[in-house]
Amino acid sequence: FGEGTGTVLLDEVQCTGNELSLEQCVKNAWGKHNCEHKEDAGVSCSPVKDGTLRLIGGKGIHEGRIEVYYSGQWGTVCDDGWTEWNSYVVCKQLGFKYGKSALSSHFGEGTGPIWLDDVSCSGKELNFMQCRTREWGKHDCTHEEDVGVLCHAENSIHGTIFGPPIRLMDGENKKEGRVEIFINGQWGTICDDGWTDKNAAVVCRQLGYKGIAKARTMAYFGEGKGPIHVDNVKCMGNERSLADCIKQDIGTHNCRHSEDAGIICNYTAKKPAGIRHKSPLPSTCGLRPMNRRQKRIIGGNNSLRGGWPWQAAIRLR
Repeated sequence: FGEGTGTVLLDEVQCTGNELSLEQCVKNAWGKHNCEHKEDAGVSCSPVKDGTLRLIGGKGIHEGRIEVYYSGQWGTVCDDGWTEWNSYVVCKQLGFKYGKSALSSHFGEGTGPIWLDDVSCSGKELNFMQCRTREWGKHDCTHEEDVGVLCHAENSIHGTIFGPPIRLMDGENKKEGRVEIFINGQWGTICDDGWTDKNAAVVCRQLGYKGIAKARTMAYFGEGKGPIHVDNVKCMGNERSLADCIKQDIGTHNCRHSEDAGIICNYTAKKPAGIRHKSPLPSTCGLRPMNRRQKRIIGGNNSLRGGWPWQAAIRLR
């Protein structure tokens, strides 16, 4: 993007991608560098694209007034000719499997432009922008006719549930893992701030499991990728889905992926095996088990070698 002027302030910047600001990345001291302005760095960001959808004014992220982004501004959609197929395509684009339309202005009147009118979807579209409609901004409506939808996700095994799809990742089996939620067309994680067994119980029940649920924090199942969608989830334990527990705006958080939340459904405490020696020793003795969940120690202080009776050195030759 061309050479800058003035001082080169930073050099050797190394980010993992989870930092909340550039200041948190590993780097040289301010002003310490061996560069010229011909080495000035730049970035290209991806803004919200035309045709992006959001739901506003509902009690959860699965319902609300439809707003569409175009030419740098959010606007509403008129309900003229609106059908259930239209609602289906909108909900599908937002990560839900099914949906139905709401009465006009059920979620309040919007402000700004009315971008679309006379939308007609067949239900086969992969994106709302593939539906037939008037030109952008061409309409004969007022905001009293702003259309809204109520979306819900259907799990073919466990029946109908409300809220965006949820999945468990990187567990040892399908009943445990890092909790990921599908919002605005993208899978993302949940921050562990306030993450409790009650939250875990709601997620497990939403996924069709009825046993004891246990919450896991601090990226117990490894760090996820992509956006951190949700933070400060607060469930009482009797909610229909995790969507009913989300009180904070989507995407608002102060977390890193090292705080990704996880759960274990149908939890059973493993009984410690008694200390018994069998002879001969199994062929796997001394070998590191593979495909097991990684464990780590967080915090604490380094200890000196030989400082504890259970420490030992192993030498190989």
